[in-house]
Amino acid sequence: MTVRVLHLADLHLDSAYGGRPGTRTVLRQATMESFDRAIALALDEELDVVVLAGDAFDEGALGHEYRSRFRAGVRRLASAGVHFIYATGNHDPGGAGSVARRLDLPGGSRALHSRIHLALDERPRQLVLERDGRPALEVCAIGHGSARVTEDLAPRLGQWSTNDLPRLCVLHTQVGGANGAGEHAAYAPSSAQSLARIDAHYWALGHVHVRGRAAPNIEAWYPGNVQGRNPKESGPKGGLLVELDAGGVASDVRFVALAGVEHRTYDLDFDGPKGAAKTADDLVPLALECLSEAEATVRAPKLSLRLRIRGAVGHSLDAELRDPRSTSVLEDVVLSELRMHSGAVEPIEVALVRAQSGHSPLGRDPEAQLEEILENPSAAREALELARAIELSPSAADDLALGPRFSAPGDSAGRRERIDEIKSD
Repeated sequence: MTVRVLHLADLHLDSAYGGRPGTRTVLRQATMESFDRAIALALDEELDVVVLAGDAFDEGALGHEYRSRFRAGVRRLASAGVHFIYATGNHDPGGAGSVARRLDLPGGSRALHSRIHLALDERPRQLVLERDGRPALEVCAIGHGSARVTEDLAPRLGQWSTNDLPRLCVLHTQVGGANGAGEHAAYAPSSAQSLARIDAHYWALGHVHVRGRAAPNIEAWYPGNVQGRNPKESGPKGGLLVELDAGGVASDVRFVALAGVEHRTYDLDFDGPKGAAKTADDLVPLALECLSEAEATVRAPKLSLRLRIRGAVGHSLDAELRDPRSTSVLEDVVLSELRMHSGAVEPIEVALVRAQSGHSPLGRDPEAQLEEILENPSAAREALELARAIELSPSAADDLALGPRFSAPGDSAGRRERIDEIKSD
């Protein structure tokens, strides 16, 4: 019996994004829509299982609308007979009082409970899933009970009850040496060796946002995140389709594009192979050429285009590209032209970035700095994510232990007034 699985990870629903306010809104919506596409794909293809390997959302940032839509999508799957397996990660840990525990995904339905399977903390879940009343797939899944799990959780998995079924492990982990692993914190760190010791046919992994095999000679895969969050996460994004039988992976692991917005970055030189950019007017035909190139391969309905301008300091365009107000006007002009000439792909943003010569910080692109902060664990990133959460939902500030500048701890009205002052500045 062959079991067909859709492997997803790192949705980060309703979380903070960079870019202009309009772009941030589109990206937030696109992330939810990408999950909707995954649900539709699973139903249209009559898949057996959908796996979500952690970071479905960011704790504290999931609003009521997206919480409801996420829950509704999961229930649609279960109602149609598709099993849904969800193991938490470091952004959506499932400890006591967490959002993950309050989602109430199955609701009160006994039938849904039999098809919705949650691994919310470091206690392994051992499951035998059925299809048409017959055992079809054995699963070992484990989640994160806190935001900073430092133990290798892989050795806790792999206690199989039978050798007659395909065997699937689900884990949110940083596999040392995997492509892109260095860009993420070492939560639940594992290794190729620890995965190889477990007699699993397929490892459905999450945490690393780069799609690919986590280690050679092991069927351990990252699908990457479903929607790119910023220009660094460029190219097609989505999930992996896997077919398993008692002998292992029955066919090639296949990527399916699900993202609503795709990020692309192109390098332009003041005097380069795509032509010379001597004035602001020269940027438009070069940008149109980049758009045409992107449209030939982009897999999403919308496009965020980043043009990185290289060249010597002192060029006639240099001053304009270092002035945020001038750059903003140029971006609007270029975007307007792209929209008039676009086909099936809708450009939603053009970012003009002045690439630096040497290491001078002068004129450094603030959006690039923001992306760097959001990519790496730090106090600055936590502060920015908290600020975004409060901007989206001012009531999020009510539970914080803030200093006297934000008024007395119990005075929520005073806090919100002070926060509004800061936002307006």
